[in-house]
Amino acid sequence: EEEGTFIVPQFLPTQRPDIQWDSKKAFRCGFQYSFLHRGLIARAIVRLGDYASTGYYWRNGLRFDYEEAAILIEADYEQRVLRVEIRHEKPEFVEKFMLKTVFEKVNKDLNPKSVLFCPECHKPLPRGDVEKLNNKGAETTTCPHCKDNVLLSKIFQSTPMNDDTLNIFISYAHKDEKYKTTLHNWLKQLKWKGELNIWNDRDILPGANWKVDIETQLAKADIVLMLISPDFMISEFIENVELTPTIERHDKGETLIVPVIIRPCHWQDLPTAKIQVLPKDGKPVSKHKDKDDAWLEVTQKIKARLKERFGWGND
Repeated sequence: EEEGTFIVPQFLPTQRPDIQWDSKKAFRCGFQYSFLHRGLIARAIVRLGDYASTGYYWRNGLRFDYEEAAILIEADYEQRVLRVEIRHEKPEFVEKFMLKTVFEKVNKDLNPKSVLFCPECHKPLPRGDVEKLNNKGAETTTCPHCKDNVLLSKIFQSTPMNDDTLNIFISYAHKDEKYKTTLHNWLKQLKWKGELNIWNDRDILPGANWKVDIETQLAKADIVLMLISPDFMISEFIENVELTPTIERHDKGETLIVPVIIRPCHWQDLPTAKIQVLPKDGKPVSKHKDKDDAWLEVTQKIKARLKERFGWGND
């Protein structure tokens, strides 16, 4: 903005601009009011004018950068909340700045409830209750709105905007360890084109809660590779902890499933049958005369989907 110009909230566009923003990678906090007056977000926009001169503004919110943090503030009148979303390595420090600069004044005499947000249904949760559980060492909480059992780590997570690493989760049966290792080595070759974080359950550290680690990694995975075989299909753990919740996230567009048929099995009976499988026509990797040709095809298709879906690897 030029010196001497001012932001007039009532003259701002009503629709949010087409901005790049992924809420699931942000720490989300905010305030819930008994009545959310439309003037509150206007007051917040005006107070942040000096800090967000190059940001994006609309009638109900703004998106701007401060220091190394990316911040989005938006009013949700249906839920009567002002939502603050922060992407930074240490979002708590950015939140303190926001409280001191904006909300101490905006919230004066209003006594709103401090809230966090359920990562599944995006509805507000009493912040005090969630933090109390976190301080006691609890790993999950039950959302009173959607009734889902939610990981606390997912509620408090935040990824810096400059972190464009894609997270890949490999789901497999332990009897198929050799196939998982081979695929992992093929995927590592793709790192020449862009950053990838490739995770499987062998990355769990000694003494860690392995089930929680698996659920945490699944929750943040951009793509889930499922190595399908008879042993994969009969595993109750895979079905209940990995397959079912990931199918739900895939259907919501929150992650991408890629089924890879590694040994002959009735893969057509799985919920993943509706998703395009690899290799071509579902021919198992184990049935290819040249296994390298099969893995090359698999990783080339994965590479293409990463580029198409996430823009990964673009020069």
